[in-house]
Amino acid sequence: MNKIDEIYEYLKQYAYPYYEGARGSYRLDMEDSAFRGVLDSLSIEELNDLYSKMDGDGCPYRLYLKVKGLLKRKESDKIQLIPTVCLLDWYVTDSRPFKAKSIDELKKRYGNEEHAMRCDILKAFMAGRVKEMEWAARKLRDNWIESFTEPVRQRWEQSHNQLLGYVILRHFPDSYILEQQEALAEATKYAYVCARVGSTPGFEIDTNRLSIPDQFYVAAKLDLPVKSENMEKLLNKYMRGSFVSPIDFRLICWALGKMHLTYLLMRCGTKLVRNK
Repeated sequence: MNKIDEIYEYLKQYAYPYYEGARGSYRLDMEDSAFRGVLDSLSIEELNDLYSKMDGDGCPYRLYLKVKGLLKRKESDKIQLIPTVCLLDWYVTDSRPFKAKSIDELKKRYGNEEHAMRCDILKAFMAGRVKEMEWAARKLRDNWIESFTEPVRQRWEQSHNQLLGYVILRHFPDSYILEQQEALAEATKYAYVCARVGSTPGFEIDTNRLSIPDQFYVAAKLDLPVKSENMEKLLNKYMRGSFVSPIDFRLICWALGKMHLTYLLMRCGTKLVRNK
């Protein structure tokens, strides 16, 4: 009988009955400390073998979760010792079963890496699966790196992914946004395209494609010269609707504030109080 078989039989004889009968919290029990110590003393390979034996053999659920948790922790400790460049190679070369583990670890390490390594991670993710590509897009949306213009453009034109659309609207030149305006409007929102290039020569805002809240948003973002009477008419029309969305209403309030239409904001508050 090998080591793992001996430990398995020991647990079945002593630990299984203990965890079957355990009630409430047993964190301070000496028995729990002893059993946990046995499990913790095993290597990750030994614990994996033991876990396989216990899987589906009637093992008490609490003990099963304890082994599973220790195994996860040991795997995490082990992967932390692997160099980032090796993890990146696993991801790029699709080295299963390590790819999934490398993804999570690369994301964890990203913020602490040097600029060059962060760029390598982003480049790999940008060319990878949709989930990782979108993770990279979020990073680039908030912290743009000029050298990613071409990779983002290529992936956008292949997929018209929404998150890539947000990156383009925030960081790409007006000429490209005008060229891609319809695709960007479909992937994100027409109002976002208007807010970015609405003042650019050659672009005309089609108000029929904008909801009332979007009209407020675009006017505020572009800092357009607006007549307060027109804004009041739009506001009254919206407030008379059958449903006032809290999200849209907050957007309108933000826009009114940005346009310094304080008295209209006061009327909004008055109407809401009176309608309760």
